[in-house]
Amino acid sequence: MKKYRILFVLLCIFIPFTIFNISFASAQGDSAWLPQQQIPGYDSNTWPPILVADGYGTVHAFSSQWLNGDVVRVIMYNKWTHEQGWTAPIDVLMSPYTNDTRLLDAFIDPTNRVHVIFWGGNNIDAKIYYSSAPIVDAGNAKAWSAPILVAENAGDPEAGNFAADEHGRIYLLYSGRYGNGVYSTTSDDNGATWAKPTPIYLTNDQDKMPQALHMYKSQSGWLHAIWNVITSGGEGRGIYYSRKKIDDIKWSDPVRLAEAESGYGTNTPAIIEYHGAVLAFYNLGGIIWQRSYDGEKDWTPPVQLFTRHVGVNGSPSLVVDGNDELHIFFGQRITGSPDIHGMWHSIFSGTGWSEPEAVVSGLSVSDVTGDKAFDPFEARAVVSQGNVLMVTWRSDPGLMGNGVWYSEKVLNAPENPLKPLSTIASTTLTVSEPFTNPQSSSNLANREDTANQIVVTPMIPFSDVKPNSYNPSMPLIVSLAPAVLIISIVITIFYARKKKSMHSMSK
Repeated sequence: MKKYRILFVLLCIFIPFTIFNISFASAQGDSAWLPQQQIPGYDSNTWPPILVADGYGTVHAFSSQWLNGDVVRVIMYNKWTHEQGWTAPIDVLMSPYTNDTRLLDAFIDPTNRVHVIFWGGNNIDAKIYYSSAPIVDAGNAKAWSAPILVAENAGDPEAGNFAADEHGRIYLLYSGRYGNGVYSTTSDDNGATWAKPTPIYLTNDQDKMPQALHMYKSQSGWLHAIWNVITSGGEGRGIYYSRKKIDDIKWSDPVRLAEAESGYGTNTPAIIEYHGAVLAFYNLGGIIWQRSYDGEKDWTPPVQLFTRHVGVNGSPSLVVDGNDELHIFFGQRITGSPDIHGMWHSIFSGTGWSEPEAVVSGLSVSDVTGDKAFDPFEARAVVSQGNVLMVTWRSDPGLMGNGVWYSEKVLNAPENPLKPLSTIASTTLTVSEPFTNPQSSSNLANREDTANQIVVTPMIPFSDVKPNSYNPSMPLIVSLAPAVLIISIVITIFYARKKKSMHSMSK
């Protein structure tokens, strides 16, 4: 009888712990992906923004958007926090050359100044420009430095990336029209002046040009670059990789990782260095990846990452969280009856990739006249404070645009301590002069900082989704608790009566 009393006591202890979510250990799993939502205020045909996270829990978003019925395209800025959602987007920069401004890249330096490069021009004559601002004033057009001309004869389609080191040196790669190649230039004074561009790769073919250029600065001191070469008809003909040490002048001779002689061919490359290895990704019928430890001769054979997933839906996005785990996001479809389209997420274990989970998935919706299109395309992700993961996307450009969408989840990872942002603006760069564009909806340099106006979107409170306070098995536990309680009561009554009967018989 003693063992049944012990069982009853254990059940009485277990039930309250499950009902009230009391945990003997604080470690729990990641929270679930929140339902997809639109980023408010974006033009319907906007591409996903370039996302950069600061040290104070804010994600800053930069995008190119059309104003006044596709008359002028400008750079828009808005920001996001987990607790408050998105601010209203505001136009902060435009090309001093033409009405078409295409953002190429953005980053925040250690002094909390944000730097951007953008393309301005047309398919005949285009230029690359640079500007910067204190990140705390990024929503104020007057805070941005006057756009500096970095390079002329930029290619179309536009392509460019940049990175910086701890000494204020900025490295820029972009697609150039002369010889249809990839060009390199550097600023040694934090963007104030730029060196004469030099080519690192030329197609020397009027029908072939670089596209989808990506650059990554590693902690080991290497710059890694990858790009696709396409025909004038948009067909991919090769994936190329080059690298250089931060202090070196010359980039390595490009290595061709893949080629295609016909059809849609190669597409959507991405690059990252992780645990000493260079990981290259591109699309050739599916997402292909290769690894190398020297970036030149020892590349592993190409392998398709996820054999169930097919299609070309923009570039994958790669981020590393506070647990030093590598995440990949990509838009593709799973072939079936019917096909399932989605934005997918997988984690690298060091030896292999987890089975992709759906951030969002469903049947494709080909709405070319309204705003119901669904076919996730062009993933762009960011990690904030080490433990908040966000990904953005749009629907396939072949469908009617319906804006940019996003989702987020809280990871079971260390949360980085908050770092106060400096409010002192740099005085080394000239602030933009006020100017009025009669075709724009506003005087950019005289606009108020409406980016601080919060656009409220339904959010789960931060405290409700932190890994240490959310038990993902709670619904199942709660549903089983009544049954367990009833069974324990029945067992107790049964053995109490049995004990009473045996006691009566012994008299």
